[in-house]
Amino acid sequence: MIKRLMGLVELAFFLAALGWFGATGIGLLGRFVRLFDLINHFQLVLVISAMAFLAASFVWRFSGQFYKRAGRALFVLSIIGSMCLIGPEILHRGTQTLFASEANARPSGNTTIKLMSFNLYMATRDAKGLTSSIIKVGPDLVTLQEYAPNRFKRQPDLKREYPYQARCKSWRTCSLAILSKYPLSEITSYRLDSEGQKNPLHGKMLAATMKAKGAKPVRVYSLHLSWPLPLSEKKLQFEKLAEIILKERERYPLQVIAGDFNSTGWAYAVDRFAANVGMERRDQFVPTFPSPNSRIKGIKLPAFLSLDHILTSQDIKASKVVRVSASVGDHWPIMTRLTLP
Repeated sequence: MIKRLMGLVELAFFLAALGWFGATGIGLLGRFVRLFDLINHFQLVLVISAMAFLAASFVWRFSGQFYKRAGRALFVLSIIGSMCLIGPEILHRGTQTLFASEANARPSGNTTIKLMSFNLYMATRDAKGLTSSIIKVGPDLVTLQEYAPNRFKRQPDLKREYPYQARCKSWRTCSLAILSKYPLSEITSYRLDSEGQKNPLHGKMLAATMKAKGAKPVRVYSLHLSWPLPLSEKKLQFEKLAEIILKERERYPLQVIAGDFNSTGWAYAVDRFAANVGMERRDQFVPTFPSPNSRIKGIKLPAFLSLDHILTSQDIKASKVVRVSASVGDHWPIMTRLTLP
């Protein structure tokens, strides 16, 4: 009986290795097939679990050699495949300093601003928590997602710190906002989703032109895209977004997009979009969901999805994108320093 049970465990180990290897291989093909790119959202989970299985195989006493050797080989190949996607992000992040050097972050004659992007979760009602989470890190510019405009419209502390604010009239129009210490103009909301999109929070964008003293105008976009499925909906939203960005670049060559893309950095979708519109994704290996304030089925999990991103025009320099703590929200806020020409 014990021997048979051990045999089943070893078979399960081999089948798991086969499944992990297959999932990783499918993810690598996501560069060419959008459907396969879905698996890449979970590459961080795949690589960590594959390492755990591989380590366990050196503790377990196998009764035979085939399942042990084949399973280990498949898990090693799975880890290598996952690291082909995650590895470049980790290496890029490792070569960045916490903030760019003073020569790069604050060149003479240029304006540097701190940008924060924060999905604070639509059910959040803690106005004081929201205010303190923003003010304590002191950004100059804030893009908010899942922000209920009527719920938070009376916040004197935020209004004092950020006298220039762009927001939608109703969360059904868009649950987005832009807070700035510098003047904002040409405030426009965009609908990127299709008529059949049922989630009123997704597929929306709010734009405003920011004019910091001594710098050229910057077109700032607070963005919230839909989940990867259905594929046609996500593809449509990226296409509409690209059309708007390229059209507005004729007037404003300096652009910043910050928000919840609902797509991880180690999947291909966000970088494919950035390449299509000639922008750069500034965040590298920054998991933002879930935050310490969030529970999934009542369980507190570490962040394993990098859903929030900051994209800029190539003429804008940026420091390392970092997470900052907040007492509210189901996403980690992210922040960087932008140097404007």
